[in-house]
Amino acid sequence: MTAGEIIAAIHSVPGVVYADLDLLDGLTGADVAGPNLAARLAELGQAAGRPNARPRSRVTAEMARPDRTDPTILQPAQLAILDPRLPETLILKELT
Repeated sequence: MTAGEIIAAIHSVPGVVYADLDLLDGLTGADVAGPNLAARLAELGQAAGRPNARPRSRVTAEMARPDRTDPTILQPAQLAILDPRLPETLILKELT
C-alpha cells in the first residue's frame, strides 16, 4: 500500500477537502505481541513529530512465498491492516 493510495482513499470520503499524511510505517507481529509495543509506538510518534519528517512511500505486505532456508515450506502471505485494538496507529486531527 502506498502513501498515494492512502491519501486517495481519504479523499474519497464525502466532505474531505484536505488530507496530510505525517507518518506511514508498520508494526510486525512481534512488535504487537511483544513487551516493547509502547516503546515502538512512542518511537513512531517521535519520528512523525520531527521537523521535515517524511512518511515512507510504501508499507509492504509480502505474498505467500517459499521459505528462505527450506523451499519445501511455504511462508504465509502478510496483511496490511489498521488494528482497532491499537488506536495509536491511526490518529486523525481536524483542521480548524
